[in-house]
Amino acid sequence: MNILAFTGSRADYYLQRPLFIAIQQNPSLNLSLIVSCGIIAEIDRSTLDSIHGEGFHICAELSLPSESIDHLSTISHLLNRLPVIISDCNPDLCIVYADRYESFAFALSCFHSNRILLHVESGDLTYGGTYDDSLRHAISHISHLYSTSTLASCDVLLSFGISSWRIHHSGLLSYDNLASMQLPPPVDVLANLNLDICRPLVLATMHPIPRDKDLTRDETNEFFKALKQISNIASVIITAPNHDSGREVIVQGVQHLIDSPNVRYVESLGAANYYSLMSYSTIAPVIVAGNSSSIIKEAPFFNAHSLNVGCRQAGRVKSSTQVDVPAESKVIYKEIRRLIEIPCLESDNPYHKPGSVDDLVEFIDSIMKDKSRDVILANNIFSEL
Repeated sequence: MNILAFTGSRADYYLQRPLFIAIQQNPSLNLSLIVSCGIIAEIDRSTLDSIHGEGFHICAELSLPSESIDHLSTISHLLNRLPVIISDCNPDLCIVYADRYESFAFALSCFHSNRILLHVESGDLTYGGTYDDSLRHAISHISHLYSTSTLASCDVLLSFGISSWRIHHSGLLSYDNLASMQLPPPVDVLANLNLDICRPLVLATMHPIPRDKDLTRDETNEFFKALKQISNIASVIITAPNHDSGREVIVQGVQHLIDSPNVRYVESLGAANYYSLMSYSTIAPVIVAGNSSSIIKEAPFFNAHSLNVGCRQAGRVKSSTQVDVPAESKVIYKEIRRLIEIPCLESDNPYHKPGSVDDLVEFIDSIMKDKSRDVILANNIFSEL
């Protein structure tokens, strides 16, 4: 079976990576990847180098023209290029992940190329001013099979009228990867960044809110004010924002922080280093803070403190240890100070399901054998009423 998947950002690649590895290791499955957008735009090429290092077959690396400065122009560019690539790859199954706008372009191209499409991490809800919620559900409505990270997401898909046989609760796929990764010692990562290993650690990421650049600026400024203040007593590592509209506002805001002696700005730590620093929670307080989905998903896996700032992740299913705060510097600073003083605890985590990747590969294999292509491609609501 030929499978084609798409990845356009650092975050979605590392979340999909364990699935890609499992497919690649299955002798009956052949995986090809299309790599584009933020991954190609990285200055240090760290994510692209990681993909090459895994030995994945890349059928296309799609860079964007300089005039692709917003979501619509990016989608338009990809829609002009992707159908030919999909046709050349001739996949039996296509895999699209989550809710990115570039992933929507891939999903739409697959749909109009009459290809079976599996939507991974479908059914989640996000109300935070991004395009995520609308794009995720739009992708679901042009997909045929579904993998969800939580049981609540299954209920969302069922409410759309999607038949239950098309839906599979997998759990968060990246957890299988996290459990098996060989991580460098966190003290070594901190030492390489010239940071004090005896201090509490704040891992910070702020992404844009594409629908509102002013809100992005306001929330970022408040967050960075709190980080500058907390850097007097903690080490702060800031990773780069994604390539959504409004990214430049956040990058500009970082410039006011990088002169602080206990603050480091890194475009990408790489998955192993990033997760290693989260695992430092067994030794010292670690607070994963900002508005990235890693606060919702990865931090609970490592029992690090989760501090969700502002509105971007509103509506997400969350772990029992996650703390939500408004984007107000005094509140953020106060909450980080409080978290520094308490141990990191194991959480009730709704995203965790053991063996999720193998479970999903088995679902893919069985559904593609048990159902004909015509049945899977049939309108997945009205033809089954």
